[in-house]
Amino acid sequence: MVDTESGRPEYVVSYTRRVRHRQSSGTLYSNATGFAPVFERDGDEGSCKSGCSSHNQEAKETLSMPDRWSACSQAIKHFDEVTVKGWKEDIDSLLVFAGLFSAVITAFIVDNYKQLQPDPAQLTVQLLQQISLQLAPGSAALNVTDQNLLQSNAAPTSHAIRINTVWLIALVFSMISALIGIVAKQWLREYLTGMSTSPRESVRLRQYRHDGLVRWHVAEIIAFLPLLLQIALVLFIHGLLELLWTLDKTVAGIVTALTAVCLSFYLATIVVPAFSTNNPFKSPQSWAFAVCMWRLARYCTKIYLAPNPGIIGAENIGAYDAIPGSWRDREVKFMRLTGDELDQRALARAYKHSLDEEFLDVVFPCANDLTPETAISFAVDVLTRRAECSENVLMDSIRSKGPRLVIEKFILRAGDRGTHRLIHMLLDVLPRMLHDVERLKITPLDILFILRKLLTTSELALCEMISHRRALNTLALLIDEQCTEHVQRAALHLLWEMTRLGCNMDYCPEGVVNIVLCARNAHRRHDHDTFVHASGILLARLSAPQSHIHDPRWNGREQAREWIRDIGDYFQDRNELGIQYDPGVRYDSGATMKWCSGLAAVSLKDKDLLGESLVSALEEGARLGLVDCDLQEGDALQHLIALYSDHS
Repeated sequence: MVDTESGRPEYVVSYTRRVRHRQSSGTLYSNATGFAPVFERDGDEGSCKSGCSSHNQEAKETLSMPDRWSACSQAIKHFDEVTVKGWKEDIDSLLVFAGLFSAVITAFIVDNYKQLQPDPAQLTVQLLQQISLQLAPGSAALNVTDQNLLQSNAAPTSHAIRINTVWLIALVFSMISALIGIVAKQWLREYLTGMSTSPRESVRLRQYRHDGLVRWHVAEIIAFLPLLLQIALVLFIHGLLELLWTLDKTVAGIVTALTAVCLSFYLATIVVPAFSTNNPFKSPQSWAFAVCMWRLARYCTKIYLAPNPGIIGAENIGAYDAIPGSWRDREVKFMRLTGDELDQRALARAYKHSLDEEFLDVVFPCANDLTPETAISFAVDVLTRRAECSENVLMDSIRSKGPRLVIEKFILRAGDRGTHRLIHMLLDVLPRMLHDVERLKITPLDILFILRKLLTTSELALCEMISHRRALNTLALLIDEQCTEHVQRAALHLLWEMTRLGCNMDYCPEGVVNIVLCARNAHRRHDHDTFVHASGILLARLSAPQSHIHDPRWNGREQAREWIRDIGDYFQDRNELGIQYDPGVRYDSGATMKWCSGLAAVSLKDKDLLGESLVSALEEGARLGLVDCDLQEGDALQHLIALYSDHS
C-alpha cells in the first residue's frame, strides 16, 4: 500500500507515525530511547535518513531554554550513570575474586609459614644427637663444630623465605585491592547523589564532579585494581611452582608447562592489541603496553628514519606523531577506512539475527547510504542466505542461465514481503551502479536478470503495484544514451516482458521519453527488433490514464510525433518489401504484437498524433497479410479507418 499524501511505502509511513506518537507523548529526551530514527524514501532512488521529522523539528524549535538545559542534564546524567555502572560491576567482580583468592592463598601460607621458624621437634632431635656425640670418645674436639651445625640447622632455608615472601606480598596485594575497591564504591555513590533540582545547576555540579574524577585519576585507580590482583596471582603461582620443585620434579615439570602455556596466552592478550586495530583483548595493562610501544615507535621514527625518508616513505614519517587518547579514538581512526564494509556486515548481521518483519522493513533502506559495491554485496548476502547457496552458485545460475533455481528458492523462503524488500533495494542501487561498473564483481546486467526473476516468477508479484511501478520508472531511466548498449537492451527487454505479462498496464513510467528516443534511434539504425519492442511498450503505456501524451506542455510530445511518423515509415517499408511487421516479436505463443489495438488506444488519448497516411499503410499491411488481424485487431483497425477517414 502507498500513503496517498506522501507517496511513500506504508511500512515507512506507519513506522514514522509510531515514532511521532512516541515522541509527542513526552519521551523526546528520554534516557531510554532518545529520539528514534525515521527512515524515509527520497525520490526514485530512495535514501535512508535518520533523525526527526519536520513535526519533531518544529517541536524542538519551540522548546524553552530550561527545557534545553534539562535535555543536556539528562544526557550527562545518562553518561555518568552508564560509566559508574560499569565501574561498579568491575569492582563487584573484583571483590568476589579477591575474597576467593585471599582464602586460597591464606590456606597455603598457614601451612608454609612455619618453615620460617625453627621446628621444636627437629631441634630436640638435633640436641639429642649432640649429647650423644659429646658422650662418645673424642667428643671434645667436635664440640665447636657441632654447635655451629646446630645453629645453621635452626635458620630457615632460602626457598622457604622466597615462597613465603611472594605469597605474603600476593595476599597483601589482594587485600589492598579489596580495600580500595570498597572505598571506590563509596566514591562513586557520592558522585551520583545530591544533585540540584535546577537543570542548569545540575549540569554545573555534574561537570564539577567529573573534573574532580579526571584530576584525581579515579578512572586510573579503578583500572589499576584488576592489575594489582593479576600481579598477586602471578606471585602466588611463582611461589607454588618453587614449592613444587622442592617436593617432586615430575609434578613440578607438568604444572610448570601448563602454567607457561596459560601465562603465554595472558602475555599475548597484553601485546597483541598494540599491533591489531580491532583486537578485543583490551585491558588497562594492554593499553599501557600499547602506549609504550607507540612512544617507542614515534621516537625511533623521528631519530632514525626521519633523516632517511626513503626507508619508509616520506608520507609515513608522522605515522606515530599523534598517540590516540583511548581505544575508542584508535578504533574510530581505522573504522573510517573501512566504513562501507562495516556498514554492509552490520546490516547483514541484523538481517541474519532478526525475524521481525517490521524491523527489516526499516533496516533495508539503510542500504541506500552504502556505496554501490557494498550495497550489492549486502543484497547478494541476503539472497544467498535465504536461498542457502554460495555466491559462486548464484553467479553461475545468473550468467550460465543454468537449471539451478536459486532465485525461485529465495522467493519461496523469503515470502512476498521479503521478495519486495529485495526488489526495492536492487531498484535503489541499480542506477548508482552505472557510475562505478569497473569495480563491481556483479554487473548491472546481473542485477537486471535477478530483478527479472523476482518480478516475473511469482504470480503474487504481478499484483504488487508499488514494486512494479518503481521497476517501470527505474528501467525507463536506464534506457538512456549514457548507459551502455547492453544495459539499455536488458532494461528494454525486461520492460517488454513486464508489459507482455500485463504488469500495471494502467501506469506510464516517468521516463517514457527515454523509450521514445530509444525507438527512434533504433529506427534510424534499422534495428527492427529493438524498434518493435520499444514501440510495443509505448503503445501499451502511453494509453495509460496518467499519461501526458495529450498535454501540449509535455516535453516529449514532439518526440512522440516523430516516433509515430517512424511507425508510418516502418509500415510502408514493410509493405513494399512484403515482410511481416513484427517477425519473432510476440506477446505469447501464437499471439503477435497488437499494432491496431495499440494505435487505437493512443488515438483515444490524442487523435492528432496519428494521421491518415499511417492508417492507410496499416490497412494495406492488413490486406497483404503482413500484420495480425484477428477479430479484436480487425475491430480496432476498422475504428482507426472510420476515425481518420472522417477526420480527413
